[in-house]
Amino acid sequence: MTSGQRSAVRGELLFPLPAPREKLPPVTRWSSTWMLSSIQTLKERGHYARYEHLLPPAHRDAVLLTTGSQWVAMDLARAHYAAIDQLGMSRDEALIMGARAGERAQGTVLKVAVRMAKGAGVTPWTVLPMTQKLWERGAKGGGTAVYRLGPKEAVVESVGCDLFSLPYFRAAYAGVFQGVLQMFCAQVYTRELSHTKGEELTLRFQWV
Repeated sequence: MTSGQRSAVRGELLFPLPAPREKLPPVTRWSSTWMLSSIQTLKERGHYARYEHLLPPAHRDAVLLTTGSQWVAMDLARAHYAAIDQLGMSRDEALIMGARAGERAQGTVLKVAVRMAKGAGVTPWTVLPMTQKLWERGAKGGGTAVYRLGPKEAVVESVGCDLFSLPYFRAAYAGVFQGVLQMFCAQVYTRELSHTKGEELTLRFQWV
């Protein structure tokens, strides 16, 4: 499907995947910046002690000694997010966790969005073209596509990441987007449309 074509479920394709789906490599590395940002948010929200206890012994030291600006193997990223998943947070709490971690992790990209949000006439459509750049700050491999369902409704499809098999990760990932988009409108509503084989996630965003 090329830009401008439509899907009955997703709407008009505005920003396609960075490569044909069948040629898109899976995510093989994850940004330590995202992991550290979520660890800081766990501390902020009082979840850290239980999280540390739930980390598997084989990965605990490697996760807790991770420093910023690294690309880590997916088994380490999975150990981190699986431990958070075991905390059994509500979806609302996971959305907040994702939004807060996103604020910490986005760096330059988020700063650009903040500056844009201060301009006249900006909407979530102003920042949605940056979706693939946000993805590339967190993952090596995979990619995203953005569809328009209506004037205030978008679908973001993300593929190639096996972390989507974790309910916490899916909700926190949605929270990152919700936090960014909400800088451009009064309120954002987020719904998970589907996740496939633990490697693809489709999210629907509506705003007012």
